[in-house]
Amino acid sequence: MGIRLAKKSSMKRVLLLVSTLVLVSAILVSWFAYYNYRLSESELDKRLEKAIDFLLIQYTPQLRLCCEAPYVAPNTYWLASDNLLAYHALEPYYPNISMTVYLELEGRDGLKSELYETLFGESVPLPIKEKVTYVIEQHDNYVIKTDVHNCTSAFPYWDEYANLLICSALSLHWEGNHTGALRLFDKAVGMWDGKGLRDRAIEEAEENLLGLYETYKLALLLYASRILQRPLPFRSQLESVLWTTQRVSDGGMVTHYNGSTTPITPIGDANTETTSLTIIAYRYTPTTNSYSFPSLGTQCCACRDGAESLRRFYRLFLHEPSKSSLII
Repeated sequence: MGIRLAKKSSMKRVLLLVSTLVLVSAILVSWFAYYNYRLSESELDKRLEKAIDFLLIQYTPQLRLCCEAPYVAPNTYWLASDNLLAYHALEPYYPNISMTVYLELEGRDGLKSELYETLFGESVPLPIKEKVTYVIEQHDNYVIKTDVHNCTSAFPYWDEYANLLICSALSLHWEGNHTGALRLFDKAVGMWDGKGLRDRAIEEAEENLLGLYETYKLALLLYASRILQRPLPFRSQLESVLWTTQRVSDGGMVTHYNGSTTPITPIGDANTETTSLTIIAYRYTPTTNSYSFPSLGTQCCACRDGAESLRRFYRLFLHEPSKSSLII
C-alpha cells in the first residue's frame, strides 16, 4: 500500500513539473515573440493590402467617400479626419479612387482639419485648438460631418494627449523647429507603458471603468518616428500590439484594445481613421506640398489652366464616364 501511494505521489509531482514547464515555455515563447516581433516585407505588404481592401469596402461610390465604420457607423461619413486620411492612404494603391475622394473633399472644403495636415507636410496653429464638429449634409440614410480644430480656445491639457503631442511635434518639424519637435515627440514616447500609450485619455477612461487603449495612436507614433528619424526602442513591441488589432475577416484595424489580457484583446469595430493611419505609418512620405492638386491661386496661369483641366478630366472620366470623350 505504501509503495502504491508513493508511486501516485511521484506521478503527481512529475505531472505538476511537466505542466509547469509547458506553462513557462509558453510564457517564454510569448515574451520572445513580443520583444522580437518583426514582419517581413512580404508579410507587411499582405497586411497593408488587407487594410486597403477594408478601405475599399468602406468606400461608397455614390458619395465618393468612405464611411466611418462598417458596423457601428456605416451611414456616417467624416470629411476630416476619416476621408482626409483615406485619400492619402489609398493614393499609392488606387490613385483613381483616391482622386475621387480628394475632389469630393475639395468640393466640400474638407481638406482642412487644423490637426492632421501635420502628417502631410504642413504646420498648424499651436497650441492645437479644441475641435468643432460641423454637419455638412444630413439625410434619412446618411450624414456627412467634419471635425475642425478651429475653436478660439486651446485644447485643454493638450500636452497630456499622445495624439496632440505627436501632431504638434510634426507641425514644429515642418516649421524647422527640430529641437521643439523632438521634445514633444519624446514626451509622447514616454507615455509608452509596455502595452500602449497611456495618456490623459486612458486615465480619464479608467475613471469610467473602461481603460481601453487607442490603436490609432500607435500608428501615429510609428509614423512620426519615421518622419523625425527618431527610432523607437520598443518598436517591436508596438508593432506586435498594432497588428494584433487587425481584423481577420476584413483587414480593418480595430479602434481599441484591452491591454490587460494576454494576448491583448481588440475591442469594438474597425474604422476608416485607424486603418488609414496604419497604412500611412508605413507607406506615406510627405512632400513640401501635401496635396496632389495645390490651390489654383498659388500657381502661374499655365499651371492653373493645366491643373483645372486635369480636375475637370477626373470629374468627367471618374464621375460621369459617358462624358469622358468630351474635349477639355
